[in-house]
Amino acid sequence: MGKDLSTISDVRGESIVCSPSPTLDEKTKQKCLENKGLCTNKSLRRLISAEAKKFIEDRNLGFVMYPSTAECCPFCSRHAEFEAENAKQIRASRADFRKKVKAVFEGNSIKLKNEQKYFLISTEWVDHFKDWVQIPEIQELRPIDNSPLLVPKDAEESERGKLQYDPSDLSQIDLPYIWASEEDWKTLQHRAGGGPAIMVSPILDQQSWCGDILVNRAPKMNGYTGAIVCITEPQTSERYVKMRKENERTQRLTFHNGTLNIVKRHG
Repeated sequence: MGKDLSTISDVRGESIVCSPSPTLDEKTKQKCLENKGLCTNKSLRRLISAEAKKFIEDRNLGFVMYPSTAECCPFCSRHAEFEAENAKQIRASRADFRKKVKAVFEGNSIKLKNEQKYFLISTEWVDHFKDWVQIPEIQELRPIDNSPLLVPKDAEESERGKLQYDPSDLSQIDLPYIWASEEDWKTLQHRAGGGPAIMVSPILDQQSWCGDILVNRAPKMNGYTGAIVCITEPQTSERYVKMRKENERTQRLTFHNGTLNIVKRHG
């Protein structure tokens, strides 16, 4: 069922090959076939010529064929209506939730404030979150997984579980995390669960303050000339930050006319 017969003959004709909706349970599929109606999913229908119809009948290929004038199967019709309404409600519900965490969904730049609490979230999970918001077929929102940002569990005990990225270094590119406000983090964590929480609180030199420090889309310091120190929970592993940066440098390809940086996104 559902086999593409367009290679057999001209697809214009008077008969249709029909399959029940694949999302129906087996009992309902059988009722659909017994009803001798057409499923509502037109992508599963194949208009075929009389020649192709005879080809199928002569070889007993097992396809179910109905006249092109046959009415749609009521079982499939009701099921399709239910699925359409359900998908509509899911999209509306997720759109409302997206508005609550708009900054995370859109990856908006955040203006850092002195001693304010922020939270890092893995971009791998954020990408999944965006897909979940936009695709009703993705039923489950996976728990937040920030483990790629931490020193792995098989490392020495003294470094295990520490942050292996330095959030105060705004010169880094293609980072595997985004900054989120405390409110957005709590909203996402309450809905999805998971973690662990990675808190970052920047300590800024007020005397050097004459502009804004932006993170996320295009990290930059507009007029700020002082140093940035970040208090993090868990602590940042200076050793693993150094090791990771060194690994990234060794993955560069150098050409006579420049350097192309090849960086592992979640390395």
